[in-house]
Amino acid sequence: MGAALHLWRREPWDLFVWAFGELERAHRFLPWPEDGTGAAATERRRLVERCYERADRVLGRLVSAAGPRATFALISTIGFGEHRGAFYVNRWLADQGWLAARPNVKMRLRAVRATVDEALSALGFDLGGLAGALPMWLPRRVSPPTRDLIDWRRTRAFAASADICGICVNLRGREPEGIVEPGAEYEETRAALIASLKGVRDPDTGGSMISWAGRREEMFRGPRLEDAPDIIYVTRDNAWLASDRLDVAPAAGDKACDRRGGPRYAGAFVLAGPAARRGAVVSECRIVDVAPTLLRILGAPIPDDMEGEVLTAALDAGYLDARRTRPTADSAPDQAVEYSPEEQRAIADRLRSHGCM
Repeated sequence: MGAALHLWRREPWDLFVWAFGELERAHRFLPWPEDGTGAAATERRRLVERCYERADRVLGRLVSAAGPRATFALISTIGFGEHRGAFYVNRWLADQGWLAARPNVKMRLRAVRATVDEALSALGFDLGGLAGALPMWLPRRVSPPTRDLIDWRRTRAFAASADICGICVNLRGREPEGIVEPGAEYEETRAALIASLKGVRDPDTGGSMISWAGRREEMFRGPRLEDAPDIIYVTRDNAWLASDRLDVAPAAGDKACDRRGGPRYAGAFVLAGPAARRGAVVSECRIVDVAPTLLRILGAPIPDDMEGEVLTAALDAGYLDARRTRPTADSAPDQAVEYSPEEQRAIADRLRSHGCM
């Protein structure tokens, strides 16, 4: 907080951005009790409330330091909620015949143990006491990474990472051991996978577990589009933790779910100050609308290829008239930004430190 105030007072800022990460970390890393009641739930609620109270005090100090001429934007890029369970994508692909596993004794025993655990839970047994009694030759962990467990000569699709809800086609010419031909076969494979994903069911409710599935170009655009998985999917309420593990059963369950929180799509955007229209409520606001809205408040040019729209309903008309927007900026260059291996590792380390990888 001291650093933020020091920087604020040092320069005549046009735009000052300060990130308060404690709220995200509290929701992401404090375990969510299974039933939401009892002492554990009360303690979690108390800790989260303390984080919000601290954030309120910090915000109040910044508002006081900035004075009445400053416009404040409070932005929560995401919301948070508990994970209901894990979706083991490679296990599901194997069950559907899209992925073939190499013969692996440990992996088979692991799957057997998971099935035994599931059966005992269904019968009402307390696994906390029984887990240690199960034979040690039913291992809890498998040493080879998921990629080493896949028979690539017989695999048509796979999940390459647990960091994104996506599926890659084992495309010939792109993947080291690709078998799916580019063109018609590739598109037919994507269409069939998308249709299958939409049929995945929540094991508890029987309802659909996937709220959206489609081709990557339906979700993303830009010069790095081909770096994205071929298929993108979104779990219902974003409440299922995606996992690329193969050595588990069944494909949808809570065996790897550690009860930590996960992101939700409903965030928040609050404006206060001379640029804000007092009492206005904007019913439709997307995260891509935030950047052009802030640029409009600044009277800065808005690039013509920027996604999103200015939230004019949230802005004071008199303020906007006094700060006419300068001419539209040229489009950003349509070229990829190249990062060195060291820079890529630094970015990955930073994302991991925030719990995003």
